[in-house]
Amino acid sequence: HSSHMRMAGFFLAFEGIDGSGKSTAIAGLVKHLHQNGIAALVTEEHTGGPIGRRIERMLHGQEPMIEPREFQRLFVLDRKDHMTNIIEPALEEQMLVITDRFWFSTIAYGMLVGTMAEFITLHETVLGPGFRKSDLTILLDIPAAVAIQRIGRNRSDHTWFEKMEKLERIRANYLQLAQAGLTPVHVIDATAPAEAIVNAIAEILDPALDIRGFVSN
Repeated sequence: HSSHMRMAGFFLAFEGIDGSGKSTAIAGLVKHLHQNGIAALVTEEHTGGPIGRRIERMLHGQEPMIEPREFQRLFVLDRKDHMTNIIEPALEEQMLVITDRFWFSTIAYGMLVGTMAEFITLHETVLGPGFRKSDLTILLDIPAAVAIQRIGRNRSDHTWFEKMEKLERIRANYLQLAQAGLTPVHVIDATAPAEAIVNAIAEILDPALDIRGFVSN
């Protein structure tokens, strides 16, 4: 394989509700890639940039929360920064870029208050109609009740049912997005053991990287 010239970078996005195990799966995948001599740039949304920090303050009640559509718009503006400052330069250097959340997050959450089409249009408006989408999206799918248990939410918490219902709706929105044919998506059962999840992702990713000339030892 070492005779391959690397043709292009590769852009991988991880999606899923809170508690679906994105960070664990990414860490396991990076270890697998490292063992094959492939380095990855791991990044996340929201970012640590000015807009991302504003989102963070709102999420933690340090700044007043704004109307849901406006809030999702902030995520798209932060994503524009992310693309310009981190993702696109790394892809130009033909790197493997792994992001923890990308545009599907905004659409899945946005669909609680609006339509899929509306939030796709928002991205095209802010990022441009031909904006760079991920080459592959891994959707870690998990029932909301399991996810909520993982993030340590307790049934005695009076908002437990409400939180679970909302997460279940976001989960359904993600699955609808996966079926919509927007970009290549693989749905992975996130209730499986961590090792099995990494193996399932590697089976999909390794051949795709090989085709693009990412050299494995």
